[in-house]
Amino acid sequence: MSTKEGEETNSIDTDNVPEGNAAPTRTVSLSVSTTLELLASWERRAVLEFLRERPDETATVSELAEQLRRRKDESLDERAREFAVMLSHAHLPKLEDAGVIERDGRDVRYRRVDRLDDWLLLIRSEETT
Repeated sequence: MSTKEGEETNSIDTDNVPEGNAAPTRTVSLSVSTTLELLASWERRAVLEFLRERPDETATVSELAEQLRRRKDESLDERAREFAVMLSHAHLPKLEDAGVIERDGRDVRYRRVDRLDDWLLLIRSEETT
């Protein structure tokens, strides 16, 4: 990936394999531009916030769609289906391409990224003031 001078690239380090049966440690490094792009959408912010708050940082696409429906205070169940389609075709692929989430069928798992977490918390605090 070509980048401007001094800009970090998106990278995932899977070479750091701990001893025993533990999974490899994954380090995701996002550029400032990618971080801003990911956080520009309220839907992606809501998905990341929801996943961060889950004990195992995992949810189904249906659970994420329901969360978006509640966030928008939509009462119709069909809106949750619309959100599920939007998530599956737009927002989740963008997060997955950046290495921030992994998808296995309908399951979505968050891969914690310090910069993304820090900025997400800052945005949340600004939105609530």
